[in-house]
Amino acid sequence: FDARSVVHELRDLESKDPTSSPKLEPVRHDMEEVITQSEHVESLLHELHSDDDWTLAKQKSGVTVHYRREADSPIHTVRAVTTFDKFSPKDFVRLCSLFVETDLTHLWFPGGILKPSKLLSWHSKYSKVVQLHISVGLPLISSRDSVIFGNGYHMPDRNAFMISTKTILDDTCRYCDIPKPSKGVVRMATESIFYVQMLKSDSISFKMIGRDDLKLKYMPSVLLNYLSQGHLPFDLMRTIHKTIRNFEGTAWEKKIEERGAYYTEIEDKVNDQLNRWEKECQGGISSHTQIDQNSNGGDGNAKNLQKSKGELMRTQHYTGSSGSNDIFLTNEHGSHEIDWQFMALMIMTLLSAVIMSVLYLVAFPEMIPALAPKILHELLQVLREECSLLAIMIISFLLGQIIVISQTARTKRLNKEELITDQEQY
Repeated sequence: FDARSVVHELRDLESKDPTSSPKLEPVRHDMEEVITQSEHVESLLHELHSDDDWTLAKQKSGVTVHYRREADSPIHTVRAVTTFDKFSPKDFVRLCSLFVETDLTHLWFPGGILKPSKLLSWHSKYSKVVQLHISVGLPLISSRDSVIFGNGYHMPDRNAFMISTKTILDDTCRYCDIPKPSKGVVRMATESIFYVQMLKSDSISFKMIGRDDLKLKYMPSVLLNYLSQGHLPFDLMRTIHKTIRNFEGTAWEKKIEERGAYYTEIEDKVNDQLNRWEKECQGGISSHTQIDQNSNGGDGNAKNLQKSKGELMRTQHYTGSSGSNDIFLTNEHGSHEIDWQFMALMIMTLLSAVIMSVLYLVAFPEMIPALAPKILHELLQVLREECSLLAIMIISFLLGQIIVISQTARTKRLNKEELITDQEQY
C-alpha cells in the first residue's frame, strides 16, 4: 500500500509535468503491477474478513470452517479460521517460514500427499514460482502436479503476513519457463490464501482460503467438497500447531538461521508494532504485566499452575493425540469413531451408480452387445488415467475400519501417558 501511494504521487507529478513521462517509462510496468497487486490484496483481505456469500460448514476445537459455492466450478472454496494462543513473535516468524520455505513444505503438510517441490523462480523478496508434486497414495490414481505463482505481502501496520498462491494456467511466464507435466501426471488447479496476524504478544490469528481442483473426473464433487470442508482444514491446523510446538532443531530453524536478516526484519517489525499498540493502551495493564503479577508469590504461582493445566487440557483437546493422524475420526473424548455421514455418502454414491447401470441395461437389453466393447474401453480408460470409483469406495471403507480398530486402544494409552507427563512437568 505504501508503494501504491508512491505510484499515485508519480502519476500526479506526471499529470502536472508531462515532460516527466519519458523518465517514468522504464518503471511503467512496475507501476501498473503495484496498482494491480494492491487491488488484489484488498480483495483478498475482504474475502478473509467478510461474511459475504460464506456458509458455515463446521465449528469444532477452535477452528471455524466456511464454504462458498462458485459459479464456474462445482468445487467449493473453503475458508478456515483459528487462533493459536501462547504463540510469541518468534513463533510468528516460524509460522511464516512454513510457507516461505517451499522446498520443505512436504515435511509438514498433513497426509504425506505432498512430495518435494521444485523452485522454478525466486525473482523477488516475497515472490516465487514453484512446481508442486502430489501423490494421493491410492491405487489407480495418477500423480498430480501444479505450477503456482506465489506472492507474499508483509503488512506491518496490521502486524500480518499474507501469502497468496495461484496456478499458472498458460505455458508462459515472464519469470521462467513452465515445464510440461511428466508422462502419466495430471496437472491440477489450486488457489490458496494464508493469513498470519499477531493479535497481541502471545496470540496469533491464522486464516486460510483454498480451492483445489484435482481433476478427478470420476470422483463426485460432493465427496471432494465434503472432505475439503471437514477433514482437511482441521488436520492442517493441527499439524501447523504441532510443528511450531516442536520447532527446535528442525530444517525450518536452520533456514531461519541461514537467511538471518530476511526473518529478523519480519520479527523486528512485529515487535515494533506490538510496542506501538502497547503505547496506545498505556491506561491498561498489558498481558505480560498481568502474567508477571500472577507469577509472584505462592498464590500467584498456584493460580498460574491451575491456568496452565487448563490450557494443557484445551491444547490436548485441540491437537488430538500424537498417535492419531486424523481428526476426522477423533471425537471430543480423544477416542476414534466412524464418521457415518461420510460412509453413508460413499455408499449412496456407489449404489446410485450400480442402480442406474442396471436400470439402463434392463430398459435396453438389445444395447448390451453393442455397448459391451465401448463399456470395456471406457472402464480401461478409467483404470489407467484416474481411478475406479468402486475401488476408492472399498479402499476408503477398509482403511477407515483399519484405522478405527487399530488406533483406538493406542490413542487412549498415549493420551493418558501424555497427560500424566505434562502435569508432572507443570
